[in-house]
Amino acid sequence: MVDTDARERRRSPVDERGLFAESTPLRTVWYRLVEYNVSRQVQYLQQVLPPSVTIAGYVHDQDGAYSSFPDNRYLVALDGETDPSRIRTLLPEDTSVQVASLLHYS
Repeated sequence: MVDTDARERRRSPVDERGLFAESTPLRTVWYRLVEYNVSRQVQYLQQVLPPSVTIAGYVHDQDGAYSSFPDNRYLVALDGETDPSRIRTLLPEDTSVQVASLLHYS
């Protein structure tokens, strides 16, 4: 029998944002929470730093969660923007920055 009260006590505001379902594997939850944390840090820094400062949030993908090649860095937030397609429009055309997200699905 499932203890629904315990499940409700474990719910957090992050759950409400749809980052993962009950059936989401723990490792996937972990990776998504890392990215969520980075994007929240970027949002906070936007509030405390002057607008002239560009704030970039990166995830160091040690395990290959973003691609089959581990040990790469991925830009997941830029000046508060977290949608990869929008982030790419903010970057120079000749950039070699890798942009990715486990939270946005295109």
